[in-house]
Amino acid sequence: MRFDRLNNVTGWAVWAVATLVYFLTVEPTASFWDCGEFIASAYKLEVGHPPGAPFFMLLARFLMIPMSPESAAMAANGLSVLSSSFTILFLFWSITHLAKRLTGQDQPEGGAAVAVLGAGAIGALAYTFSDSFWFSAVEGEVYALSSLFTALVFWAILKWENVADQPGSAKWIILIAYLMGLSIGVHLLNLLAIPAIALVYYYRNYTFSWKGLVITGAVSIVLLGFVQEALIKGAVQLAGGFELFFVNDLGMPFNTGALVYLAFLVGAIVALVVVSQRKGWWAVNTLTLGMAMVLLGYSSFATIMIRSAANPPMDENDPQNLFALLSYLSREQYGDRPLATGQFWDTPTALDKPYLDGKPAWVKSYSVMKKRGPVNRRVKSFKGEYAAENFVKANAGEKYFIVEEYVDSGEKRGSKPNYNADFTMVFPRMYSSTGSHIGEYKKWSNYKGFNSPTYYTSPLLEVAMSRPEFEAHLENDILAAGMAQAELERVLRRLFADYGRRFDTDFGVQGKNVLLVRNPETGQMNSAPLDNAQMRSSLTGYIVDQLDKGLEYGKGYVQRLERTKRAQEEDLRRSTQRANQTRNQDDVRRALQAEGRLTKTLEELMPTQGENLRFFSDFQMGWMYFRYFFWNFIGKQNDVQGHGDFMDGNWLSGVDFIDAERLGNRDTLTQEMMDNRGWNRFFYLPLILGLIGLAFQAFRDPKGASVVGLLFLMTGIAIVVYLNQTPLQPRERDYAYVGSFYAFAMWIGLGVMALFEAARRPEVKAHMQGLALPLVAGVVFFLMETMTGGSHALSYSVLFMGVVAAVLYAVSWALGKASMSDSVKAGVVVALAAVVPLIMVAEGWDDHSRARRRTGVDMAKNYLNSLAPNAIIFTNGDNDTFPLWYAQEVEGIRTDVRVCNLSLLNTDWYIDQMRRRAYESAPLPIMMDEEKYRQGTRDVILVNRQSQPVDLLEAMAFTLDDENLEQFPGQKGYFSLPGNTFRIPVDSAAVVASGLVSPEETKYLVDEVEWTLANGSGSTPTYITKNHYAALNMIANNNWERPIYFAVTTGPDSYLGLSEFFRLEGLAYRFVPLKYPKNENPNILGSIGLDIMYENVMEKWAWGNMDDVERGIYMDENNRRMVTNIRLQMSNLAETLLKAGDPERAMAVLDELLRATPKENVPYSRVMMPVAETYLQLAADTTVAPQTRGLSQAQRDHAWAMAQEVTNHFMKMQEDQVAYFTSLDAEFYMAAERDLQFALQIGDRLVRVMKYFHVSAPETKALEDKLTEMESAVEAYERNLVDLGDFAF
Repeated sequence: MRFDRLNNVTGWAVWAVATLVYFLTVEPTASFWDCGEFIASAYKLEVGHPPGAPFFMLLARFLMIPMSPESAAMAANGLSVLSSSFTILFLFWSITHLAKRLTGQDQPEGGAAVAVLGAGAIGALAYTFSDSFWFSAVEGEVYALSSLFTALVFWAILKWENVADQPGSAKWIILIAYLMGLSIGVHLLNLLAIPAIALVYYYRNYTFSWKGLVITGAVSIVLLGFVQEALIKGAVQLAGGFELFFVNDLGMPFNTGALVYLAFLVGAIVALVVVSQRKGWWAVNTLTLGMAMVLLGYSSFATIMIRSAANPPMDENDPQNLFALLSYLSREQYGDRPLATGQFWDTPTALDKPYLDGKPAWVKSYSVMKKRGPVNRRVKSFKGEYAAENFVKANAGEKYFIVEEYVDSGEKRGSKPNYNADFTMVFPRMYSSTGSHIGEYKKWSNYKGFNSPTYYTSPLLEVAMSRPEFEAHLENDILAAGMAQAELERVLRRLFADYGRRFDTDFGVQGKNVLLVRNPETGQMNSAPLDNAQMRSSLTGYIVDQLDKGLEYGKGYVQRLERTKRAQEEDLRRSTQRANQTRNQDDVRRALQAEGRLTKTLEELMPTQGENLRFFSDFQMGWMYFRYFFWNFIGKQNDVQGHGDFMDGNWLSGVDFIDAERLGNRDTLTQEMMDNRGWNRFFYLPLILGLIGLAFQAFRDPKGASVVGLLFLMTGIAIVVYLNQTPLQPRERDYAYVGSFYAFAMWIGLGVMALFEAARRPEVKAHMQGLALPLVAGVVFFLMETMTGGSHALSYSVLFMGVVAAVLYAVSWALGKASMSDSVKAGVVVALAAVVPLIMVAEGWDDHSRARRRTGVDMAKNYLNSLAPNAIIFTNGDNDTFPLWYAQEVEGIRTDVRVCNLSLLNTDWYIDQMRRRAYESAPLPIMMDEEKYRQGTRDVILVNRQSQPVDLLEAMAFTLDDENLEQFPGQKGYFSLPGNTFRIPVDSAAVVASGLVSPEETKYLVDEVEWTLANGSGSTPTYITKNHYAALNMIANNNWERPIYFAVTTGPDSYLGLSEFFRLEGLAYRFVPLKYPKNENPNILGSIGLDIMYENVMEKWAWGNMDDVERGIYMDENNRRMVTNIRLQMSNLAETLLKAGDPERAMAVLDELLRATPKENVPYSRVMMPVAETYLQLAADTTVAPQTRGLSQAQRDHAWAMAQEVTNHFMKMQEDQVAYFTSLDAEFYMAAERDLQFALQIGDRLVRVMKYFHVSAPETKALEDKLTEMESAVEAYERNLVDLGDFAF
């Protein structure tokens, strides 16, 4: 059989394996994150989040046509499955193409054929089972289809390479252009293959030179930028310019300019194609056709505009005109980030002009005009023609008329920070001013020695001391040492001088046992007797605080600088305000001096370029790229998202002595660690085989290696640079780099070719030269690490990989010496390399199989089915919104409910949608004219902090009155709420009649709801944003007619201070006119609707197969977080039922909790503490638990059995934790101190609860003994550390 046929057959066989694996492990319905939104948008061709994926949407919709609503998600997931398996097919063919080049044979035969096909199979299957790609392959997301386009265009350019000299070869280039155009309608990642494609084109058509290579690289980057900016955005921007000119300047109807532009564009392309063909300008002809094909593929975005114009229920950003589409494509709602130059997190804006105007924000408007002499005056602006016509009819006597125009909403006016150029930097990586990000920036960059422990020195001692040690030395060896006056003064002066401070500024020595200390408030020097122990102790701390001001590194130094900056900013604000008022020269001079002091402090605070690059290398490259790379080709610690600590989310090899260098002791792991399905150990084997392949291709085919290498860099490190990611990402981002892992999989395949070549030509000298490099490098790294006192993880890794590579080459060499045919040798090599994909699939199956898991959708149904009819529910994030959208849009669940996402409610287009009817849900009661909330208007509402209660409707009217705009010098004007305390009247009879309040709750019913606006910390905010203002507007105008709920996942910042009027009814709090007594349980806000929630939990909730212990499902971290929330709310319900004297239903809820969320599928976490406690209370005697009266002995026995099961399992988890922590070296032990303390606190709480309810039970004594053992183990460990000098307490 010819090789080509073998190549096709083998490729399809590999495709079949991948297809089977992915279909066996695919999720049968919508997953968390964006999947529910993508599936919903495809099902009804609605508009998802920017920048859109219309081609994915169309393909998924096509596959859904024969499907029922319940199985539509499987069609979208199936699209990912097939996209992924076809990606594997094209990867196989790409690897065999590159491998053939290494053999020098067009039609390899015998051993060469076996090796080439084996290389393709090993590389393709390794990628099939790689962590990140497998994850995307089994859910309805865009990344699988995007990967297919990357694989297709790379394979196509390799096909072109084979026929480049033949007539008609340009069709491959045209095909690639069309595929890239289509891929824009899926994801932009595919465009990053352009430089690699350009390199193949250069190598095929030109003689190699370094100059030519550099020019090709530069041209390819320009081409990439042209497609992304000029073609994708520029084409729409130019069309917008035409539209604006024809509509606003020429007075033509909407869309005239767009049609003229389209005609012009088509005419220009046709003309250029015809002319270039006639003149024989074939390069121009190909380029023109290529651009035309890109635009043709890109035209799938017309679907977005067409469907948006139909106003579907899900219409994100409302991109129905060219200007909105441009904003949509530019992802403007996600903000901007600096790349080449820009700010750091604390860069101030320019004092003279802090904000600049952005580009005009054009809004399609049907403007009502009135003739005023020679000019038309705009009276009112409407987005819809119908509303404008109604307004004109209602004011028929005013002689109004309607004009179609685009109006600048003013959204971008004064919106762009004008950063002070003196405090910007090149290649800024640490730019976000979000508080949580700043702390992480400091940690990752070791900003000003932020991570370094503060050590102190003394003139009397040569050793570095911690603060407690130094304070003890200062107090005992200096202040209480009884030195002579002159000696004491000399020692203290020298001590202060060592820290750059002057002793006599605030201190003096009055006598042998008396110091003088300046009172910071009065400036007077006061005596401080040193023979007074209390005074001496206080003085010691005060002196050390003063010495700290001389430190120029460390956390304390940074905090001191930041305090100084805040004080100087306030001083500058006041002095500038005074200078502006008085115009007095002295006041102006003081303001300038204040500005100079602040400038000096800011110079000290500004990160160095070294710190900036350290964050780039350690976080953005190390944590956000290479960690993911190593997940895929070395192994993975667990499936818990980590943020830099050693316990979660790290890469891990399975080679314990290496892993211990980075992650601590590996001999004593907890059962939870070993049971985590994300614990995948590949023992470096995929990485080793890939590096062998990389080295082999680099030596044998440097051009091919440079092409694959450029694809690897552009889809990996280039993305890292471009994304400029901030810390604390809401989810892992490895899916963004799968193109890079795709390229590396080619080298894994070519590693087979390297081993086969070693077996066919056993040249010991050549092999030893190649293997010497990693071994020598490993030794050098080891010596460097030893000298610097660092971890040996790098050197051990390099040495281990070098040794394994040497073993592989030794096996290959032995094969070469054996008397067997090349085909057999190749077969043995392939079988040896097959260990790589086999170990990857064996380790990865359990944490990639989502078979039978329906938790995301079932939880969405639980949210919706727990709500009263015609409800409004406020949500906030992706995972409490997108699954609900899916349930409503696809499966038609509870379409009477309106899901209102508070994050999106910050935008005018979303408020527009909330004001429209959707299915059975009436418009939301947002009573504002569109102009009142148009973007740029009332984006921020100031809060007047007066304490007198204001009627909420009156407050809304005040804020909506344009006459109440407050102007601020040099800034935009702002509207404000007239108070921070509001009241809402309550019609008591109506709310009781409606069933909102049960007869038992009428005692808590209030005549009016009065509350103070609050943020997440409980304090009154100085301003609120448009989303919270719109929510308040809804509440004010609702008149208790529609049930209003807040999802429990929205968080305190979204509750607006209303939490004391909340009633939990499931997974959402209902806003009710009931003021309950303050609950002792901090996890319960307001109260719980016991009967309502009990019915919801016990009769309505579904569990997505997580309750199936026999067959089990994989619950990843997102699902486990969701279950944590469920367990918390169910335990709150059980606890409240018990307090209400209903122990039977309390026990039923707890039993259902254990049945529906079994530990076999969802491991226990700290949230199980109240479950154990309530069971213990249910099992207790009525003398200590009087609420349990009415329970039979059998029921108490059952409660005791359940309590023991939960308590013992939970205590075993804490014992495991303590055993693990006390097995660690001091460095790791200190880093885990917080978790260790949690384990001890949990154990202590379990014992205290057991002793309270079951003091005489032998199980209580056994539990207490376990706690004692845990505490003793910690005490012994810490004593040992102190004895060794590794730790100071």
